[in-house]
Amino acid sequence: MITKKNIFYIHIGYWILILLIDFSRIIRVHFGIGTVLTILLELLLNIVVIYSNIYLIEGIKKVRLKIFYSITLVIICSIFHAYSSIFIREFVSNHSFMGDVKYVYDSKIDFLLNRSFAYLFSFILFLGMYQTTKYVNSIAKYKILEKRSHENAINILKNQVNPHFLMNTLNNIYASVVEKAPQGGQMILQLSSLLRKSYEFIKLPLITIEEEIDYLRNYVELEKIRLSQKITIELNVQVDDLQKKIPPMILLTYVENAFKHGLSELTNEGFLNMDIVLIDTNFHFNIENSKNTTFKKNDYLGSGINNTRKLLDILYKDQYLLVIKDTNKEYKLTLNIQL
Repeated sequence: MITKKNIFYIHIGYWILILLIDFSRIIRVHFGIGTVLTILLELLLNIVVIYSNIYLIEGIKKVRLKIFYSITLVIICSIFHAYSSIFIREFVSNHSFMGDVKYVYDSKIDFLLNRSFAYLFSFILFLGMYQTTKYVNSIAKYKILEKRSHENAINILKNQVNPHFLMNTLNNIYASVVEKAPQGGQMILQLSSLLRKSYEFIKLPLITIEEEIDYLRNYVELEKIRLSQKITIELNVQVDDLQKKIPPMILLTYVENAFKHGLSELTNEGFLNMDIVLIDTNFHFNIENSKNTTFKKNDYLGSGINNTRKLLDILYKDQYLLVIKDTNKEYKLTLNIQL
């Protein structure tokens, strides 16, 4: 993976190369203070406009409009760049102490077209370098994702990501079989389905959001049988593309945590509300649940939550936001990921 430091060096090298090309092209015509200043000011202009252009394009999240807006922005920026170049040259030319600037235009129209196409060429060249570094990093990131997801799936089965998940569930089944044999049998079937899916997910670095939602629903159904009717559970799904992929069982930690540390400890009625939303590439997961007022806040932040946070750091780095709010009566967690 190309580090941020190396990306910085690549960008610096690119602009030094552009500067050297400009100098080698102009020095044969005329060399003076005005010429040097013109080249440096136009380079600074190029840097500001191109990075602003890239920033604005990257800020467009709706895929359907991205191409149209991108083309429009590039055209606007090229025109702005051309007129700014005219201003720079006229400014330098009007200051005699800088020397006679020979590198000027003969026709303003020709110059505008020349600088617009020059900007477009420079932008396309820069965009090629920019996208290449992103592509190289995405390949490296996918390899890390594949490796870490495999390790994460194995850790789940070893009770490292979801502490005591299997043990607690089996104990719950045992208790249910003793007290209510029919429900215990259904819980065994639900657990069998979960284990089968877990085994399938071990081999996959990514699964679809649809598969993740189905897995969560099966787990919630298993817990509903155990907790009987005292818990009100809602799962709201608003997903543009159910085939969009995420790491397997990345949400399970938070749902299991809500049952284990919150709902299971209640002596009266409680609630669990979950929202799963995907709009374009913006993935949003929200979970809220009631809890026992005597439960300590720190009890919620077990190794499962911490391990999942580390996994998110590795897979999504600066592209996710995890917010946890823990009060005396309820627990709320919000996860936003830029997929």
